[in-house]
Amino acid sequence: MKTKLYITDEGFGPLVRQSAVFKELSFLIPSLEVLIQTQRHIEDAKRIIPGIEYQNKFNNIIWHKTDKGTPDREKIEDYYKGYNQLSDEYIEKELEENNQVNFIISDFVYEAFEIANKINIPSFGVAHFTWDWFFSKFYPPAINHDVIYKMMKRAMLADVLFFPPYTPKEIIQFYGKKVVEVPLIVRHHTPIPKKLDKNKKHVLFIDSGSGVNKIAMENIAKQLHLFKNYQFYLPEKLNIVGDNITLIPESELLLDYISSMDLVVGRAGFNTISECIACRTPMLLFGETLNPEMRENKLFVKEDGLGSFTSLEKLVENTEKVLDDFFEGEYDIIKRNMITHNYRTDGAKVIAEIIAETVCK
Repeated sequence: MKTKLYITDEGFGPLVRQSAVFKELSFLIPSLEVLIQTQRHIEDAKRIIPGIEYQNKFNNIIWHKTDKGTPDREKIEDYYKGYNQLSDEYIEKELEENNQVNFIISDFVYEAFEIANKINIPSFGVAHFTWDWFFSKFYPPAINHDVIYKMMKRAMLADVLFFPPYTPKEIIQFYGKKVVEVPLIVRHHTPIPKKLDKNKKHVLFIDSGSGVNKIAMENIAKQLHLFKNYQFYLPEKLNIVGDNITLIPESELLLDYISSMDLVVGRAGFNTISECIACRTPMLLFGETLNPEMRENKLFVKEDGLGSFTSLEKLVENTEKVLDDFFEGEYDIIKRNMITHNYRTDGAKVIAEIIAETVCK
């Protein structure tokens, strides 16, 4: 049996989610062959899910941003003017290639559902938001209604759409009977063994997988060697030196450090939030201007009392003050909430069981 996973090129989260789902599927269907189609993060994908087949191909969804992480409306509008034609041509080429698979999983590439429908095989969507919902939140509209309508129509062709907690309620309501709500989708962690100095606060900084806030993160990192009460953990690519700084090699996943941290500071992305909840590690999050996903994520986290929020501007201006104020203020309450929350984190297992039951009939 063979499946094809269509993974969007936007963000690192879809790749991490699918690695968790694939691992659970491999237990249930040991002979399963997998072909992953993606582009921007294909090298990361090969590292995280080794030993399977890959296809380097752009999957049509793109979210143009400026250097400051805000929407680049001009580029978004220009690209999606031709989206419907590009999308139709993409489907025709995919059908010509005919990879002879038994089912398809998409996170979240709309064309995959129509391809599966045309060759009469099951398809499954996995996401915490949909791009039709995302772009519908722009005012004035960034893309034409006919593009959003085509996206929604194709998603309706899926057999099942899996959505974890923190998915916007509008999406759950719109897709209705297609929806199966599942627990949080997280990886099986591989904690990095290390001896931690108990006299310091251990803080991990995470940006998005696409480095949206690269310049701001560099400016923050330059301050950190001065703060002796903290031990900071940063991606190796920031190349900052200090006795209180631990650089994490690119061969390791930042996520594997979360369980050992006192705090994670990062962009309010769903993947970071899910992993922090799973590890019961408090989070201090920042958003992005005019990003509807970030806005929804922040509302959910605040409602549950599992994290707090700041701005990149405040962090860049005085990182030490932001951290000191947080630890002296909200930290203890958030830590207690993290310890006592009842979120399940076996979403990947639930998804795999439903898929296996469907395709193995």
